[in-house]
Amino acid sequence: MSESKIRQVAERDNTVTDVEFKTYVKTLIVESINPTINEFLKQIDANGIENLIGTSKYQTASNATDNGIAKPANYLMNMGGNRHRPVLMLTLIEALGGDRVRFLPFSIIPEMIHNATLVHDDIEDNSSMRRDKEAVHVKFGLPLANNLGDFMYYFPIDAVLEKNRLPPEKEIEIVRIYRKNMLRATVGQSFDLTWGEGRVKAFEISESEYLRMVELKSGALLRMAAELAGVLSNADQETIDVLGRACMAIGVTFQIIDDIENLKPSEIASKKGGIGEDITGGKITVMVIHALKVANDADKERLLAILEEHTKDSTKINEAIAIMEKYGSFTYSRTLAEQIADDAWNELDKTLPYSIAKERIRTMIRVLLHRTS
Repeated sequence: MSESKIRQVAERDNTVTDVEFKTYVKTLIVESINPTINEFLKQIDANGIENLIGTSKYQTASNATDNGIAKPANYLMNMGGNRHRPVLMLTLIEALGGDRVRFLPFSIIPEMIHNATLVHDDIEDNSSMRRDKEAVHVKFGLPLANNLGDFMYYFPIDAVLEKNRLPPEKEIEIVRIYRKNMLRATVGQSFDLTWGEGRVKAFEISESEYLRMVELKSGALLRMAAELAGVLSNADQETIDVLGRACMAIGVTFQIIDDIENLKPSEIASKKGGIGEDITGGKITVMVIHALKVANDADKERLLAILEEHTKDSTKINEAIAIMEKYGSFTYSRTLAEQIADDAWNELDKTLPYSIAKERIRTMIRVLLHRTS
């Protein structure tokens, strides 16, 4: 039997089903990822903070540390979440032949940073709910929440590298990946905020510009996870670059699906405060851009007016949704997401050798495309 035939049989016999993948993810989260996150969170309680920041001849205010950092950080990191970033990173490490157990602590870096971005997102979007719970700034107040978000940008990279020493050249590369992708994420967020505030008119924003924004805002931390996996697994630079680009594209797919689900009855919408929060926020999405491109003048003007109003009126929100449905904007957006996902998988398929871990990544992409929660 030829090598290609052997591979075809292996792929047929070892396809990872959605149910098997979800079981794998649940086990990985419960047994590995969450315990590792909670172990690192112990470093910011009253007893651990000085090991992190250094001692002084002056006394650290333990009550302030507990109430200002430790409690809100624990609340944030235990609100739930799908843990896509550490799951992807650990699965890629395995697919690349690396040591998933040894490098488990590194997987919390993009996850903690992602949660920090959610704190800032909720403040900037004036969102009161996150994952069916009070947003951090609602529960702890805006000043503490804003400061916590800043703290969580820096804490994981420093804490993980302090406890898991690597050769200097690898540490330098990890910090470079961290720095570059943090810049990408914040630049992408600036685009989103500028558009949401109406500083650029919605009809002036192209689909390509939107996809670039999402690539930066939503894809950068998946790119970080993928590039870290490559470095830790001793992959060559060409492989690391492919992994980074492909996983950044998966982030685009994820966001488009998230935008679609925000505008219909779904668990995603309910966890964020209800259907149409993006319309209240004046968010520019693929659906909006597509509708503004193909709608007649009257519908175009009405959609723009509703977005600019930042309304919470369910009647107006449903009117905006109906306009986008009228012109097939939801179908168009899902088809686009599927094409981007297919292109990302083709890149990964050509780059990664066959393994069950690789098949899990294929299934992960499929699950993300059909997510409702």
